[in-house]
Amino acid sequence: MRTMKTIRRWIISGGIIAFSLGGCFDSSSEKSFARASKLLAANEIQSAEEEFETVFKQSSDKRLVLASAQKLYEIAYFKTKNYRKAIRYLEIIIANSESFADSLEALKKKAEIEQKNLLQYEAAIASYSRLLSHSSLTMAEENEFRLNLVKSLFAINKFEQARTELTPLFEEQRPSEVRRAAKTLEASIHQSEGAVDRAIASYQSALEYADSDSEKQDILINIAMCY
Repeated sequence: MRTMKTIRRWIISGGIIAFSLGGCFDSSSEKSFARASKLLAANEIQSAEEEFETVFKQSSDKRLVLASAQKLYEIAYFKTKNYRKAIRYLEIIIANSESFADSLEALKKKAEIEQKNLLQYEAAIASYSRLLSHSSLTMAEENEFRLNLVKSLFAINKFEQARTELTPLFEEQRPSEVRRAAKTLEASIHQSEGAVDRAIASYQSALEYADSDSEKQDILINIAMCY
């Protein structure tokens, strides 16, 4: 049977390994994938994971390999809470997906896990910076990624860089909730640096963008704490 050869790039432990994959069709792997999907639907997590791993390692069909990587990510993240393993499969999807949207979504998930689940702020900073390098982002995506980038920088005391990354979020075209969040973050940075007067000024600016009494109350409490 003639096969179409495809080159797959893997990212594992920071290194890149190239593999040559044959085949657009693999009936054995198709059956294994279907069996794994049924096991997952029946909540037989361990058996499903083992079956998907077999397809992932042995299939010559790139489509099935990537579909298995997606399922293995979902199992690791949602079911077994093995976040390091989840990142491993996301890296496979990022490096090998033919869809830019799928790669971008996988990179977003990777950044979130690094920041919020593993507290790997340096890795999260690299991932968010990579996301922000794409010119096709919507404003909402850019706002979200930049705020999370600043939070990661703040978490490891990179205050000057955090303030620099905040600057675009103060622009008039940004939604008021984004400017409020940015000013509140700026105030927290000033507080951490001991610049209380600057922190108060930033909180007062944040107060101008508050939409609800609850938001105003939180900001006023922070100002009171500064005094």
